Amino acid sequence: MRNRYLLSFALFMSVLWFASFTGVTFADDCDPAFKNIEVYLAKTGRYTYKAGLKEKSEFAFLDVKRLKVEGCTVEPLETMRNGQVIFIIGPKKLKDKFQGYQFQTSTEDYRNGPGIKEQDTSFEYYAHPDYRPEKYPGMYFEDRGQIYKKDLDKQGKVLFKNLLVSQPYNESFNAYKTQDSQYYNAKTSKIFLKFSCKINPYQSEKQAKQEAMSEPGEPKKDEAAPAQEQEDTGAKGLLKKGLKGLFN
Repeated sequence: MRNRYLLSFALFMSVLWFASFTGVTFADDCDPAFKNIEVYLAKTGRYTYKAGLKEKSEFAFLDVKRLKVEGCTVEPLETMRNGQVIFIIGPKKLKDKFQGYQFQTSTEDYRNGPGIKEQDTSFEYYAHPDYRPEKYPGMYFEDRGQIYKKDLDKQGKVLFKNLLVSQPYNESFNAYKTQDSQYYNAKTSKIFLKFSCKINPYQSEKQAKQEAMSEPGEPKKDEAAPAQEQEDTGAKGLLKKGLKGLFN
C-alpha cells in the first residue's frame, strides 16, 4: 500500500515538473471572478465612406471578431504586416479589481519588439463597426465613441484595456518566433488572461506585394493602414527580466 502511495506521489510530482518546463498553466491559475470577459481582435486601417458626393475616410477597426477564451487562455494569435488591436471588455464592477494585474511578456524588448504589447492610448472610439458614419451621419468618431461607451455602460460593461499586436518592423527582430504573455497578479498568483502569439518575419512593402501576386487567384488588396512606425511611444515598458509567475 505504501509503495503504491509513493508511486502515485512520484507520478504527480513528475507531472508538475513537466508542466513547469512546457508552460502549462493549470485551470486553477485563472481568476474565477473574470469568467465573463470578452476579447476582440481587429485590423486597423482606413475606412472609406460616402458623404454626399464626396468620399471620405477615417482610421477605424476593420474585420472585428470575438476571440475564443477557454478558462483564461485566449485562442492563438499571429502578427500581420498591417496593424491589429486587441480590446478587452468586461463587467464595470470588476474594473478596479483588474487594476491589480500587470502585463508580462516572454520577450525582452517589450517596448520596441514585435508581438503583443500594452497601449496607453484608448481605442474606445474605434472599437465597434456598428458605429460607422453611415449610421451616425455628421458625427465625428469621438462623438460616436461616446455613444458606444454609453451603450456599454447600459449593459454594465466597460473597456478594460487595449493591446497592440505588432509585426517586426525590420529584419533585426526576425529572431523572435513566438511570444507568451499574460496579465498576472503577484499578490494572488492568479491570471486574468494569457496569450500565445506567433511572430511572423518582417516583410517590406515590396515583399508583401510580390507574395500576394505569386499566390493563385486574384491579387490581395491591401485595405489596411501602412505598417506601424518604428517605435510605439505610447506603450509603457512594464517588462523586466525574469518575469515572475509567467510560467507558474
